[in-house]
Amino acid sequence: MFRDLAATGRSRTALFLSRAVGALAMVLPIVLVTAIATAAGSIALRVDLAAPDAGTLIAGTALVLAAGALSTAVAVGVSAVVGSRGPVIGILLAFFLGISPLLEVIGVLGDSRQLVPDVAIHRIGDLSTPAGMHVALGIAIAVVLGWIAVSLAAGAWRTKTREI
Repeated sequence: MFRDLAATGRSRTALFLSRAVGALAMVLPIVLVTAIATAAGSIALRVDLAAPDAGTLIAGTALVLAAGALSTAVAVGVSAVVGSRGPVIGILLAFFLGISPLLEVIGVLGDSRQLVPDVAIHRIGDLSTPAGMHVALGIAIAVVLGWIAVSLAAGAWRTKTREI
């Protein structure tokens, strides 16, 4: 299908960006509905516990939306660079579940740990960050947007230069 669309003269960058927008349009509503259902459940099923306040609910929703947008954009970008979606699943699972949490706690990296996506997402969701680290919310948002931009730029570049 990509070959046919590219042969019509349509911009390859536009084709790639439509793929990225389509992926985000599929993932973010599902993540938002899940966050709303979780918030409603945490209020309705609390029994003896205090209900979460609005700030906690908003922070949790922001956390899952940021994580969903980040992982979707990185997946779309990396799959365009690699050229196959199968290995990308393994690469991203290894990075997001194994490597990123390790980078988060390696103290010798110092303040450069603020560039790790997990640290930024934890800050967006008002969760604890590694000991001794204070990450400004603006920096956390910039880090997430930076990861998204770099991933999509790499995918757009590869889509533009690949042979069909």
